[in-house]
Amino acid sequence: MAKRFMYVSLVMLIGLLALTSCSRTPHVKPYEEESHLSGNPNDDSYSQEPCADYEEESCSLENQNGTSYAQVDPHEDKLHPFRDPTHIASLVMGHGTYMVIMEDGTLWAWVANDYGSTAPVWVMDNVKMASSNFDATIAVTKDNTLWAWGDSLGWLIRDGETRRSDVPVKVMEDVIFASLGDGHVGVIKSDNSLWTWGPPSWNDFMEPYFPSTPTLVLENVAYVSVGTHAMAITEDGALWGWGRNHEGEVGVGVGLVEGSVDGAWYVPSVSLPPQRIMENVVQVVAGNEFTGAITADGALWTWGNNQVGGVGDGTRTHRFSPVKIMEDVKYVSVHSAIKNDGTLWVWGPSVFPIQSLELYPVEIMGDVSMISSVGSILIKTNDGVLWVWDGDNLVPVERYI
Repeated sequence: MAKRFMYVSLVMLIGLLALTSCSRTPHVKPYEEESHLSGNPNDDSYSQEPCADYEEESCSLENQNGTSYAQVDPHEDKLHPFRDPTHIASLVMGHGTYMVIMEDGTLWAWVANDYGSTAPVWVMDNVKMASSNFDATIAVTKDNTLWAWGDSLGWLIRDGETRRSDVPVKVMEDVIFASLGDGHVGVIKSDNSLWTWGPPSWNDFMEPYFPSTPTLVLENVAYVSVGTHAMAITEDGALWGWGRNHEGEVGVGVGLVEGSVDGAWYVPSVSLPPQRIMENVVQVVAGNEFTGAITADGALWTWGNNQVGGVGDGTRTHRFSPVKIMEDVKYVSVHSAIKNDGTLWVWGPSVFPIQSLELYPVEIMGDVSMISSVGSILIKTNDGVLWVWDGDNLVPVERYI
């Protein structure tokens, strides 16, 4: 696992550093294929030679294995996440990859794990949101274009050839929001329709809800989050869930886990069609066999795999229906939440070592303005300082890097 983690982190690092510039099944219809799009997200000119305009010695970075990569940071006039931390607009966590979007739309990223770390590098301009999984990253730019880069990209960009790209590849236009999960993606277009697709190899059990071509799943969608499954909030505040449901992560009251309680019984299919789960939901996060949702009254509800405390309800019983674990919450990420008073609370396996699991939410710090969590937590406090919580320690990011 450690070797795969390091490999994936290095793959994503290469890409970053080589840049220049009630229950029912809704209507489902196929997406009309577009011609494959390509180009540069930042300007009309494009070169895959990242150091063409810079002296080689000032445009390289050597990792701990002695491998040199291009270090692209020609934008000294841009907001920098460490020089201008108060101007960070949002945080994005991948597996071993940390990203920030600045108020000027620049996306910066760095890798930090047990094997080493890098300084932040500029990735692209005009970004309004980004999402990352184990292998790749996607971003939506201000002109509503969806871009992708990293490993295992063939199913995502649908050209049948590309395995990996070290530079952003244009995937689709007319996109206002997107979420990249474990082998599938959810995309909201400008008419608030939600489209999903995934790798062809998943079709046996994910069709028709994560087909190999973009397919309309829901309409009037305000937000989507994709993990091992998918959750979406429609404009009327209803929460919908679908897809993989082994540990009850969709929240329909059933699952596939042997010996589970909470009214569990075996269902005939691994993949569920869209189901209406809750009302009055303002935010949701779908993680690895985990879902967290905040309702309009500030209550935090969680469900899914609870073998090692991922639900945060003080038990290790899988929860196939929403369970309220906190109140007065304004933001939720994977196994972590910010309350209205700015305190950060964490629980479960993603943010604590197995030997010191917390089955209930535990407060770890205050004055927090934003977080993003996958394995560890990237944190920004109101004074602009970036922190990382790795399960044992709370470390300022500049020192961490």
